[in-house]
Amino acid sequence: MAKKSSKSRDVESYPEFIYKPIDLSKSYDRRTFVDAFDDFSDLGSYLEKLAEDPRNPDALSDLGGLLFKKPDFFTKVDDPLLARQNADVFYSQSVEAMAQYTKRNFDEFMKKYEDGDLEKYVMSVPLYNTTKEREQKGHNEFVDTLRSMKEIQKIAKDGDVGKMSGYVGEKIENAPRWLQELLASSMGNEKYTAEMFRAFAEHDQNKFFRMLKDEKGKTRRKFVEGVIRGSLEESYHQMGKEMNEKDKRDIWKKAIRPYYVTLAGLVHEKEKKKEKVEKDSKKEKRKAERRSLGMGV
Repeated sequence: MAKKSSKSRDVESYPEFIYKPIDLSKSYDRRTFVDAFDDFSDLGSYLEKLAEDPRNPDALSDLGGLLFKKPDFFTKVDDPLLARQNADVFYSQSVEAMAQYTKRNFDEFMKKYEDGDLEKYVMSVPLYNTTKEREQKGHNEFVDTLRSMKEIQKIAKDGDVGKMSGYVGEKIENAPRWLQELLASSMGNEKYTAEMFRAFAEHDQNKFFRMLKDEKGKTRRKFVEGVIRGSLEESYHQMGKEMNEKDKRDIWKKAIRPYYVTLAGLVHEKEKKKEKVEKDSKKEKRKAERRSLGMGV
């Protein structure tokens, strides 16, 4: 008798009571996606709680319920290391599955975005410069300006005058020598340094938002999407150049996968809200029907 394929054995040998990451063989379905992301998010939350307290009773109970449909599973096992190990492995598989599912539905997910969502997305992922043959006009300038803005925010939050001075120094590297000397001699005054930093920070932030939005204040959607797709394309190109499998995996996990997991999280927020609105609407419709029959409930 012919042997069954490993794929069919995997499917048949996966018991129903054990937690399964999102099914990659299915096309996009809102209910399936929302439920799967809820479980994925919960699993991450339990893992964080167990990292803080390996014997957290609530986390152990919730973990047992999610992974094996038995809230008392890990309480009976009484081995915090095993509980954490199980959570780690299941979460690792879930991250990968969610990324692959989003990759498969990337174009559909991107269509669900309104302008504000797209802005949030482009500022939440690690953008990359592109080589000249793949560069959309303005791509690298946008990426560099966004990095500069994030650096500004971090320096401002830390309040480190030394870093403020360093930031200003970088900005005047190409300025006339007399201006460099004047500003350098003035940087001994901390208030002067802080004010000069704020001036450059405001300039760079304004530059970024001029690139992000058009004259009417609308998101330059085509350009922003181009930056996202261009960064991904460059990442895949760099991964394809690698011969070492470990390096390929590292590029996937650190440079590419965050795009898909972040996108899944942001789309989940939107889809869950829509799901709630539809549920509430159906609930109100049923109530109205009962009231029309005189039930009063």
